[in-house]
Amino acid sequence: MALQIKTIKKRISSVKNIGKITRAMEMVAASKMRKATEQALNTRTYAKLALELLVNIAQENVEHPLLEKRELNKILIIIIGSNKGLCGSYNSNVFKRLKETLGIHEDKKIDFITIGKKAEKMVEENIIASFIEFPEDITFDDITGLSKLVLDKFNNREYDRVKIIYTDFVSSIKSEVRKRNLLPVSEEILQQMIDDIKKEDDKKENMSTYIFEPDKGRLLDEVLPRLVEIQLYQSILESNASEHSSIMLAMKNASDSASEMLEELTLYFNQARQAAITQEISEIASGAVALE
Repeated sequence: MALQIKTIKKRISSVKNIGKITRAMEMVAASKMRKATEQALNTRTYAKLALELLVNIAQENVEHPLLEKRELNKILIIIIGSNKGLCGSYNSNVFKRLKETLGIHEDKKIDFITIGKKAEKMVEENIIASFIEFPEDITFDDITGLSKLVLDKFNNREYDRVKIIYTDFVSSIKSEVRKRNLLPVSEEILQQMIDDIKKEDDKKENMSTYIFEPDKGRLLDEVLPRLVEIQLYQSILESNASEHSSIMLAMKNASDSASEMLEELTLYFNQARQAAITQEISEIASGAVALE
């Protein structure tokens, strides 16, 4: 009985320590999530306005290499995962969407660019580039190498389509894995991107009466690559916010489970201690009776 009580006490101590760790991790994740969310929200307005500008231009049937629709044979997929674990179903949901995409295009040649160690493990082969060292407070300049690689591969006609799989931040308790066609840019894709960007003020600017300087061709040369960059940047920011949200929820669930386990172990400990006291009293009473 004494051994059982000692074992339960050790277990209670271990669960308390785990609970402290998970609560600390939950608080850290919540702080990081607030920063990442603010960063993602700050770029949504710019992204939305840039997209609406291009929707307006695309309606006029202008030509540009990044607007060119090609026969689909080779696809480049950019996958955004996490560098670390302990983030609930975050990576498994990304992997699920990846499998769905591979099933749809099983007869096509597919290569990958991965962002994050977990994304790299999901794919393992046909990876043309892997980015695992992006800082947590990522800036627009940090993704220059990634965006240049994507644009060069498409402009050199190495791929007919570029897709991106990322996790869109909806709220602190909800995220959605999205698959988006990044290139070639089309009016349908642009409109889908705009619809995906949430904004309280949903008014659209009518740009059909605007005069563009310089001409639209040169404007597209400048704006279209920037559009690809901002969409890559936005996707990474959304994924970062979603990752920290998933970590926060996972740690909260772990803390709640630790609290429940602690209650059960405390109950077992009290029961075992009471049983030990009862047994000792019984032994003392039995000894007293035997001495009479």
